[in-house]
Amino acid sequence: MLDPASRAGILGWVMHHLKEHIDEFDAIAVSGCSGLLVGPCVADLLQKNIILVRKEGGRTHSEEYVEGPKDGRYIVIDDLTCSGETIRHITSSIKTELCEHSQCVGVVLYHASERRGIWGKDLKKTAWKDVIV
Repeated sequence: MLDPASRAGILGWVMHHLKEHIDEFDAIAVSGCSGLLVGPCVADLLQKNIILVRKEGGRTHSEEYVEGPKDGRYIVIDDLTCSGETIRHITSSIKTELCEHSQCVGVVLYHASERRGIWGKDLKKTAWKDVIV
């Protein structure tokens, strides 16, 4: 993902996948380096806000643990999910640190072995449904 060709392929796949969902969300939530390599590029192309959720225990110059718009619908963009802890961390941090009324409406995973988008009622079937629903 660090070379331009890989990033272009990932961005192309994410943009194609999001095409039919553009009006369903207002912001893109990311955490960690992998999210920051893709999320802001997609947000710029779609004219969406970014929600940045810092990793626990990470060093930062900011006093804010979560930064972004205070209310609305958002999606999470991440590379992959093994245990679901990153998704759980992002969604629960947004609810507790930013706005309890914000709503995760989708998750897009872009790693080659796990490329998929999860939307609507399918979110309720995931391991992290307790913090999304």
